[in-house]
Amino acid sequence: MWHMRLMSKEPTLFGVRWSNGGQNIIREGRGIIASNGEFWQEHRRFALKTLRDFGLGRNIMEEKIMEEYNYRSLERVSIFDAFTPVALFKSDLWKWRKKKLFEPFYFIYGMVQKGIQKRVDAIASGKHVISEEGDDFVDAFLIKMEKDKKDGVRDSTFTLDTLAIDLFDLWIAGQETTSTTLTWACVCLLNHPEVVKELRMELVDVTGGTRPVSLTDKPNTPYLTATVNEIQRTASILNINPFRQLQEDTVIDGQPVSAGAVVTTQMSLLHTNEAVFKNHTVFDPSRFMENNNLEKTLMPFGIGKRSCLGESLARAELYLITGNLVLDFNFEPVGLKPEIKTASPFGSMKRPPNYHIRFVPVNN
Repeated sequence: MWHMRLMSKEPTLFGVRWSNGGQNIIREGRGIIASNGEFWQEHRRFALKTLRDFGLGRNIMEEKIMEEYNYRSLERVSIFDAFTPVALFKSDLWKWRKKKLFEPFYFIYGMVQKGIQKRVDAIASGKHVISEEGDDFVDAFLIKMEKDKKDGVRDSTFTLDTLAIDLFDLWIAGQETTSTTLTWACVCLLNHPEVVKELRMELVDVTGGTRPVSLTDKPNTPYLTATVNEIQRTASILNINPFRQLQEDTVIDGQPVSAGAVVTTQMSLLHTNEAVFKNHTVFDPSRFMENNNLEKTLMPFGIGKRSCLGESLARAELYLITGNLVLDFNFEPVGLKPEIKTASPFGSMKRPPNYHIRFVPVNN
């Protein structure tokens, strides 16, 4: 636990993100994920405030999540793994492969740029009118750009280019992590019908089986919260947590470490620590019911100033989607039931084996 305490108590010492060449192919030191210094502080602060204002503060977050849940059909998808094994960057074929490898990144970035231009054109034509506070992240960013311009801010970092990078980062981080965790959720629930049964009893008792699960139900659904916690502990989706670069000499666990060293905290090791999580290989949501302090040792979103800024959104998504899937459907494997184990131990993202699942509507 020493490294957890260090990273949370020494934000300046551990606050600089170390980035490899691949992370800066498009970003060039900008954005929210790979930037540092004043740029990072300014854009992270803006993103946190904006996500809060357009999320929990206005109840928009739940509305958007449930809109997606109710609208989207369940389909077989293959998510591009945005985290490439580090060994690739040492390859002699790197330059030749780079264009092909990063095509998905450029495709997403291109879509973001087109979306921004579409909004700018709509504003110019009068089809979209920005309210005083704006209606979304893009509006809020454009308002900030205009404010900096009126205030005479020299070399403002809020430009259309940096808006595209920030949106790109938010999309990459949010899409990959949440979808992978939900994939693990289905694996865990397929293997534990007794958990599904207990969950559904709790949810039907709270909702009467006549309405969806809501974030307002959280105080009355401790088993759902415990199940989501156990899914995140079991998944621990990062094989490698993001690296940071020491800003000065320090001592870690009695070992002197020089400034400039690249370090990380491997959260998955904590989540599988037998001294903390007894029988850690067993999927057991009740562990969080029996020990109220155990949740404090669960850190799927990191710690310190570099922790995931989308934590509130991700928690809401996992709670609502997991809860409503269990309330609305029975889970059935198509073919062999997938094992609760990773099929990708070498890349940065840890994934379960490929599997097919059938969702059968429940008649409450």
